[in-house]
Amino acid sequence: MERELTEETGWLLDRLLGLAKVVDWESAGSDGQRLLKREFVVAVTVAGGWDHPRLEKAKTIDGRWFGPSDLEVLKENRPGTDTYVYDVCRCFFESELYRAFPAGKIS
Repeated sequence: MERELTEETGWLLDRLLGLAKVVDWESAGSDGQRLLKREFVVAVTVAGGWDHPRLEKAKTIDGRWFGPSDLEVLKENRPGTDTYVYDVCRCFFESELYRAFPAGKIS
């Protein structure tokens, strides 16, 4: 997780706040076989250049900060059933973890 965070943003992991969600899903492998996958969504605090994250240009079209009132943006340009990122973020913003550590209130 630390390596991915630094590679994808240039930021350093400061503190692990907690597990926000576990997501199980499946996809087809290159051989057509069904692959079961599990992702862990965690909340963290980070240190680094907040105003200038190092985003992977080949994988990113936009970078921005957003909160619960901006969630609908995550549905833009997505087919009706592709709500994975929206659902994960909504779940986090509705969680006890988010309420316990609101932005700017973590010490």
